[in-house]
Amino acid sequence: MVLVPAAIVLRGGLYDDAWIHLRLARNLLATGRPEFNPGDPVLSTSSLPWTVALAALSAVGGASAAGLAAFGAAISCAAAGC
Repeated sequence: MVLVPAAIVLRGGLYDDAWIHLRLARNLLATGRPEFNPGDPVLSTSSLPWTVALAALSAVGGASAAGLAAFGAAISCAAAGC
């Protein structure tokens, strides 16, 4: 689990689910609804709590790739009991 956030930082990009969740989080902040395309009410997240957590992190300015990787690593570590 820790390797995925590390790979995001090392490769310098976001792919698939990570990008989708970030777009949903951005739209949640902008419109109040977690939609991929604003105005198109389709649930496109596999984890609404993660989307809400990313929106909260984005709201306080931590939406950089490094910030998201650190956040993901901390959540993974907490889940594993580190």
